[in-house]
Amino acid sequence: MHFNAKELKFLSLILAVWGITMLFNGYSLLDKQAIQMKRVYTVNISSNQEPEEQEKLIDIILKEIEIQVGTPISTNAKDYIQNSEQLSELQLRQLTETLDTSLVNINQAGTYKYTIVFKKKKYEGVVKVNQKELPNVTFTLKAKIMPTTGTLSRNKRDYVYEELEPEVFNNMILDLREVEAHQSIPGKYKYTITYKDTTYYGDFEIVEDVITNRVTITCPADSTVDNVNKTCVCNDSNKEYDFDSKQCVNKPTPTTEEPSE
Repeated sequence: MHFNAKELKFLSLILAVWGITMLFNGYSLLDKQAIQMKRVYTVNISSNQEPEEQEKLIDIILKEIEIQVGTPISTNAKDYIQNSEQLSELQLRQLTETLDTSLVNINQAGTYKYTIVFKKKKYEGVVKVNQKELPNVTFTLKAKIMPTTGTLSRNKRDYVYEELEPEVFNNMILDLREVEAHQSIPGKYKYTITYKDTTYYGDFEIVEDVITNRVTITCPADSTVDNVNKTCVCNDSNKEYDFDSKQCVNKPTPTTEEPSE
């Protein structure tokens, strides 16, 4: 096939444009590969170096724990570490094995210490055991009456009208000192019950004890008992009961006086 001069010129132009385009695309691909390789290289260096540096810088910060009396205490170290999110699950499990709360008495209010060992260093924290918050209640006291020979009750329920929770009665303070000091002296006195810094006053009266004298009478066989007059009545009308000998004796013979002349 033969091309004329015009056709050859046009064909050369097309080949030149195509060649320049291919050359430009080739350089572009080389630049992208270089950039991609550089980024991968940077990420690999960062991932290999950061964890070791971070592990050296991490330190634990312990919490101040507060619970109420009788509340079970946690055995998981994570609950005691303020910055636990900076530690791995493996580290937290290892710290749990070093957690020591043996000095904490959950049954008595107070401030106690607990410890955790991290990187061979012992850290001390504080557990505050607070007294359980008591319910707010109001109640009324009974007016009490007791004889001088009576027995003074120490049961707080005997002095309060209302039926309250056991924890309320357990935290009442009953004061009977004034009544105790005058227990054998008839009169009116005061007693108190204090609950949550509020003192209630009640009346307590000591009265004279009335003792009924009961006399046991034993009568002889020839008589019967008179319970009304507390004596014996002889069955023979000619006899009467003698308290000294406790026997039925003959009644004395009545004497008659002769008229004077």
